[in-house]
Amino acid sequence: MRQTYSITQIQYTLITSESSFSESDFHNKVLRILKEFPKDLLQLENAVEYYDFSFRFCLRKGLELFSISDTLLNIETNQAVELFEGYSNDFNNALIKVFIIDSKIKSHENIADFIDRITPSYFTIINKTDSIASIYNSDNYFSDGNSLIELIKRDKQIITEIINEKYPEHEVKPFDINPNNLYIQENELVFSNLIEGNYFLLNQIIGNFWIEDYRKYNDGDLMKLRLQSNQRVNHILRKAQTIDSFTNVMYGKDIAKQVSPFNPLYPTLILISPYHFPRLNKLFQNKKLSSKQKAILKVYKLEQRLDYCFEGDDSVEKHLSKEEICQIIGKLSFRLLFLDDVGYLHGLLSYSPIIRLPLVGKSVNMDLSHLESFTSTRKKAVNKISQFGKNLCKHILAEEIKDYISNRNGQIAVISDLPIEWLFLEDLPLCYTHDVCRIPEYNQNGIVNNYIHNQRFNFLIKSDLIERTLIIHSASGNDVSMQNMFNLIDSFESIYGFKSIRCSTVKEIKDAVDSYKPDFLIIDSHGGFDKSTLSSYLIIDDEKRVYLTGNNIIENNISAPLVLLSACSTMPNYGYVKFLSDAFIQVGAFTVTATFMPIDMVDAARFIIRLLDKLTQLKDSIIHTNWLEFISHVLRTTLIHETIRKEQLKAGIKYTDIDHQSIAEVLTETMVFDKRKEAIEKLNTLLKKKNPDFKFDFESLNNEWISYTIIGRADLLYFENWINKYRELNMNFDIEKQNNNT
Repeated sequence: MRQTYSITQIQYTLITSESSFSESDFHNKVLRILKEFPKDLLQLENAVEYYDFSFRFCLRKGLELFSISDTLLNIETNQAVELFEGYSNDFNNALIKVFIIDSKIKSHENIADFIDRITPSYFTIINKTDSIASIYNSDNYFSDGNSLIELIKRDKQIITEIINEKYPEHEVKPFDINPNNLYIQENELVFSNLIEGNYFLLNQIIGNFWIEDYRKYNDGDLMKLRLQSNQRVNHILRKAQTIDSFTNVMYGKDIAKQVSPFNPLYPTLILISPYHFPRLNKLFQNKKLSSKQKAILKVYKLEQRLDYCFEGDDSVEKHLSKEEICQIIGKLSFRLLFLDDVGYLHGLLSYSPIIRLPLVGKSVNMDLSHLESFTSTRKKAVNKISQFGKNLCKHILAEEIKDYISNRNGQIAVISDLPIEWLFLEDLPLCYTHDVCRIPEYNQNGIVNNYIHNQRFNFLIKSDLIERTLIIHSASGNDVSMQNMFNLIDSFESIYGFKSIRCSTVKEIKDAVDSYKPDFLIIDSHGGFDKSTLSSYLIIDDEKRVYLTGNNIIENNISAPLVLLSACSTMPNYGYVKFLSDAFIQVGAFTVTATFMPIDMVDAARFIIRLLDKLTQLKDSIIHTNWLEFISHVLRTTLIHETIRKEQLKAGIKYTDIDHQSIAEVLTETMVFDKRKEAIEKLNTLLKKKNPDFKFDFESLNNEWISYTIIGRADLLYFENWINKYRELNMNFDIEKQNNNT
């Protein structure tokens, strides 16, 4: 795990006493203004050139964002400077420090003195008053992105001299602010929260906003630029496609080369799919709600149409005034605005287009509630999943956006509490047609922290990951079935080279993780969830009532960069908020593969063995770009294996009767984005040769694999051998040396 270093990057530090992003006016205003800022000084001279380098180097970098409590700096000023610079230098060597100050802090005099001692530094104050502003040195104050850039432009000679003095090995020439005014016409200004993120992402590529401030437009012009509801979808797509067009240029003009045609073409698409918390009634303390409370609840549960307009409920007007209704809708809009702004940060990491989908709740809740704890046959559960996925598609995907997603050769990262993996674009779920990872929506701090973690640290997956894999088996001694599965998995330990251990207490799990320090941690156990606390947990020893909860994970620092939970219902999808994945990520994991529902222990063991086998193949070859591509492929191909296995049993087909070479070709085609549906058709043709009555039917299968969900930005976790090859193809320098410095 490496930090990302760049002398010319800009460090943004929030100074506030608030620790939570939830319902925070300060943090929400910070997220708004951050969109206007550059990541690096080099962008200001030539944003397109910086994008070109980032693309060819596969540099995944956003805004360098820190937050520090004002109370920590409420000490002798020189000590505060030393403390801050020491902390900053642990993560970067950014020269320029930009401070965003919360007006509600109590120690403005100390902070003003502290900032004056740091050169070069600039600051702004959220909710500034004249009395507070008078405490600070106004020479270095900025009010927005353009005024910050004016200050940098003013000090460009000083900045250049300091860089060359402190880092003589990195000689920097005096820079100008985008002297060529590049591509201004490519970034049309449209005022809509739905499009603003993509506007500023495109600006990060071409730099137009930094020389063409949108505030110069007068009120009349602004009104013309506001979207009507029937224009929203087309404008969202137009901006996303413009961002994608830069990838087309990079590969189409041979500026960059792909390692393999199997790999995704476009950067990850950031989808935001807001979902009403289905247990909102629990927030009301009284069991019997008044008519007004019921009306308030109805407004809080309003959904959006495909054109993003809220669907009204006339019945509430009997109990609420128009002002009260507008106030509640304002709060809903405030929440959506937060998701737009934090979605921008995630998009910034890889110049990814962002699409926020309409807010839904009750229209899909009934389908989801049936899957909360299914007790019927697996076939009925799959039928319910299909029903949910098709219904969800109808409520959140306009036809144009559906077509865009269906045909886009890129991975998808979704901010949502919905099991978006089950979305049916046509006749197959999204998790088959695309590689999908997800960040839960309810925990707003978690969305921001996930961004900061991926921005600050760069974890590359070694080709010998199988030797850095630890499997922890946990179950009661009298659980014969589970013990048999443990034995089956462990029979491959000496062949594949992973480590395996049985644990019956939380301490034993902690000791095992501390001892082996795995890159990949698999916990193989039973799981459950608690409706009273809305939390999930792992069952370590059911007989002795030993459980592993989120608090246990945090208290004992149990984690690894990559985590897989092979247990039932580790991430239930109907209004649960205390997820095990949050705990693992809080103590260091980048991604956690968890489960929506109960899983069959035999199929779970079979999946683990297949995954381990695939890991061994990575030692001698360059196959997958990142962890999301790898884990999605292992899950997706389970569909192929189950279809064959079921047909063997049903039609009495012998193992030797199967054309294994053709099956291998089918499995390979599932790696290619635009051939995944063809792979199903080819499989159908192959099995029809053995049984003319065979017809592939998704809902006739158990489909255990769609019980899994990949949490965290698994798309940003690259295989080291892949990224070395990519940089070898696209850059002309010593790869190993550059990797050590970046």
